[in-house]
Amino acid sequence: MEELKEWHAKSGLPLKRFFNTSGNLYKEKNLKEKLAAMGQEEQYHILAEDGMLVKRPLLVTEDGILVGFKESEWEEKLADRKKTSMRRQDREIKERAELIRIMEQCDVCRLAFQNGDYPYILPLNFGIRADAEKITLFFHGANKGTKYELIRKDNRASFEMDCSHRLVTDEEHGNCTMEYESVIGRGKVEILPEEEKEEALRLLMGHYHKEDFAYNREVVPQTVVMKLTVEEMTGKRRLKKKISNTL
Repeated sequence: MEELKEWHAKSGLPLKRFFNTSGNLYKEKNLKEKLAAMGQEEQYHILAEDGMLVKRPLLVTEDGILVGFKESEWEEKLADRKKTSMRRQDREIKERAELIRIMEQCDVCRLAFQNGDYPYILPLNFGIRADAEKITLFFHGANKGTKYELIRKDNRASFEMDCSHRLVTDEEHGNCTMEYESVIGRGKVEILPEEEKEEALRLLMGHYHKEDFAYNREVVPQTVVMKLTVEEMTGKRRLKKKISNTL
């Protein structure tokens, strides 16, 4: 239900627009007559209890919500998303397994948070857990710092990591470029409770091939452990086919 509330707030639409008013269930429950007398919370509960009452299709994007199908609205929204797609699609990495492989090779993940007029970015060591349903990144730090204040205000974050760097020079033509593999994405950051810290720290150490390291458990209560659940990500690769000289 919380997700439904977020969608409603993000859409700027009347809550009634989320109801499938042409569906049989809407008519059987006589909701046309009842909705006017209901508060928002009761309407949220009704929508959450039975997905058949929710109007379809429902498109959730970073910058808005589309409820129901209006051709002009969908064309405009999809055109906007197409404009923001990667320019060099020949370098784009879309395969999930390949994105995870690159993430596993990276040593540092950079997080960016909302902070007024400018983003706040910081590099962090990290651990990763990837299963069939989701990818989760884990971070740790001291128990005080600007990042925690920002997370409490707005826990949305973007991340970036890169690896496989190699300078490639072409002395004959006076050209040079850099090879790399990178992943960028976004998600929401949460601070873990005490009972989940040790598993997260084990994953973090495992990322650097030290999963059996016997760290001092007395410092765990003074350590803040965070997780970012990946909502969206993409990758990019730059590899030269012909190499004249490398550094």
